[in-house]
Amino acid sequence: MEPHIPDNLDDLFDQAGSEGAARAAHASASLKQQRFEESVVRKLLQKLDLTEMIGPLRKEAKDAFGEAKLLFSCFYQSHPGFPWRLYCQKLPFMHQVTQVDMFRRFSTLPVFKRYSELHAEDGTGKPVVLVFDWPTPENAEKVEGLGHMAMHNLPLDHDCPYTRFSRRFMTDPPQTVHVMRYADLLEGLAWKPS
Repeated sequence: MEPHIPDNLDDLFDQAGSEGAARAAHASASLKQQRFEESVVRKLLQKLDLTEMIGPLRKEAKDAFGEAKLLFSCFYQSHPGFPWRLYCQKLPFMHQVTQVDMFRRFSTLPVFKRYSELHAEDGTGKPVVLVFDWPTPENAEKVEGLGHMAMHNLPLDHDCPYTRFSRRFMTDPPQTVHVMRYADLLEGLAWKPS
């Protein structure tokens, strides 16, 4: 198939502009995702008192992928015994999701769909945690965004002191999915590296 050649210069510039804009948008989204994963991994390392691992993990990523960045994949290579499988995703349109949406249309939300995909793809047998950002809703007055949130299937004590939203699904076997602040989830982490 031959590429479309515009008939005039204006069409050529329009085509080049839209392709350039698409490339720029993709690069911007990729950079945002990278920065988001870095912040999520950094918080985990701080909680585990492993901040001295930041340099070696960045070096490992540079050797493997050509860029010095903090990645969960490098963390798991260093700590295969970590009890959860953490993922993070900068999801579009989360600024439009309200707390009411979490109650009324939970299973149709992009964050739940992404969590379900990761849960189905993950073959480790470990609980799956998807960290996502829930910013301030559009046109909200005096409402603050919730920030880094975690959707997970970890078992929680009924006496868990942290605010969370839980949804039980009658799958086979039945599954309960929780949404809570990522910082609160890390606070309850008892695992220590050996």
